[in-house]
Amino acid sequence: MARVGADEILPDGLGEVERIVLSADDRGIARVARALPPDFCGQAARLVRDNGERVMLVTGFYVNGAPETDGPPGAAALGHALSRLGAEVTMVTDAVSQEVLRAITPPAIRCVEFPTVGEAKSAKRAEQLLAEINPTAIGFIERPGPTAKGVYLNRGKEDITKFCGLTHHLLDGEIPSFGVGDGGNEMGMGAYGTVLVEEGVLPEPCVSVVDETVIASISNWGALGIVAELARMTDEPLLPHPEMEEARLRAMVRLGAVDGGLGENLVRVDGRDLGEYLRVLTELRQLVGQRGEIS
Repeated sequence: MARVGADEILPDGLGEVERIVLSADDRGIARVARALPPDFCGQAARLVRDNGERVMLVTGFYVNGAPETDGPPGAAALGHALSRLGAEVTMVTDAVSQEVLRAITPPAIRCVEFPTVGEAKSAKRAEQLLAEINPTAIGFIERPGPTAKGVYLNRGKEDITKFCGLTHHLLDGEIPSFGVGDGGNEMGMGAYGTVLVEEGVLPEPCVSVVDETVIASISNWGALGIVAELARMTDEPLLPHPEMEEARLRAMVRLGAVDGGLGENLVRVDGRDLGEYLRVLTELRQLVGQRGEIS
């Protein structure tokens, strides 16, 4: 699918941040924007701002035995921003992404590995983890979730369930929640399943429903969109410097992470080279008026 400009298919009235994170779409996810609130990044930002005492962020996507470069950087950027705003942040991922997530996450933020086990043990571990951390908000950033058949699918519609920690058990309806995705197979896309199918994005989307859904051409961009909105709300310089974002990507690649679109160990994200990837971060920083060094 060819990449499209925001003005070609995005609905009138969509927010500035939302237009930026949905630019250069190549999977059709931008067509789903018609069904979402026009300020979906802002709504997710308000959710974590208003419930930001203890935030759990779940990320990491299995790609051919390796972690994907999309997901952990966005979670790290959002986790760093929330920590600066006073939140106690806990990162959760499974074995394949644990090392890369720890490498790019500020040391003060705890990273927890969720086991890759069956449904019953996963449900029990989720119950224990939620009781231990007692999160006041939970977010899923580029994290696979179950289809109606109860399986996790990758970009190629292959079943990867046995390679993943079943972190959908962490979704508790009593905890304010949000999800960030770019293809429909991620946690949080359940409320828009019909639109995802109608628009030809994915025939079997994830069915898990969260309180606020964020879509983006790359999930990292969606997470950065939330950070940009938090920066506007708080008048704090919360977005990472492009040098920091590049450093995170390069650290992940040194540890074996791969581009999710190509499946190769390259400093790329979902088929975009470094320059194209960092363009959105630069535009978001300009939008919120953030300058200066690494934040």
